[in-house]
Amino acid sequence: MKKNLILIFITGLFFLGNDLCGQKLTLGAKGGVSFPGLSGGTANNPTYDSNSLKTGGEFGMYGEYHVSAKLSFSLGIEYSSQGGLNKFQAYPTPASLVQTGIGQYLYSDFKSDMNLNYLLFPLLVRESWHINRKFRFYAGAGPFLGLLLNANRTISSGSIYEDQGKTIPSVIPLGSLENTGIQKLNAYDVGINGLFGLSCKLNKKEVLFIEIGANYAFLPIQQSSVNGASRPYSESITVGYAFTFKEHYKNRYHR
Repeated sequence: MKKNLILIFITGLFFLGNDLCGQKLTLGAKGGVSFPGLSGGTANNPTYDSNSLKTGGEFGMYGEYHVSAKLSFSLGIEYSSQGGLNKFQAYPTPASLVQTGIGQYLYSDFKSDMNLNYLLFPLLVRESWHINRKFRFYAGAGPFLGLLLNANRTISSGSIYEDQGKTIPSVIPLGSLENTGIQKLNAYDVGINGLFGLSCKLNKKEVLFIEIGANYAFLPIQQSSVNGASRPYSESITVGYAFTFKEHYKNRYHR
């Protein structure tokens, strides 16, 4: 299914480029750093305490169709590192490790480092504003489809206990918990993303740009929300290069 969606995307870019060969088309590439996190959880859920941002990588490419000198639409493909750092006090006892007398949760000062790598397909409506002959400011927003490429999680903790009061030491080792449940993540996600950017004109066809972007997923990463639901989000800073076909056309970056 993932290969089919990627093929559809590439085919779409091909027909877009073919249809717009005599129109207004910009191709660009960018890369930079992302700051992903996981939202969700409640104070009443023992498997949730707090989430914080981490760092990752983000890079991709896009094709952009210009409706006018100010308005355009773009379709992109991006590799995005998602995930987050999570602190929590309780961990669901794995079904395969449940023993007589052990309850629903194991307790400790757990710390989880979740790594989720996605392939994103963002569709943006863009608008730009002229600053001067060299610089232009622009913004964009729209939906995205995300495909989960791979996931892994590293868990650290202090001593593990079978009771919330932390008086009964557990015989279950931490290593038995590290990747439990990773295989139960959703393979797809949808959400909304946006960006703000500043471009610098090199010549009539080429620009360099810097962007600040963000995305937020609507669907939880877990297939089951019995033990809580987390939604990935990310902020990013990227730099890139864009080339506009049709030299006579004034692209979205410059009049």
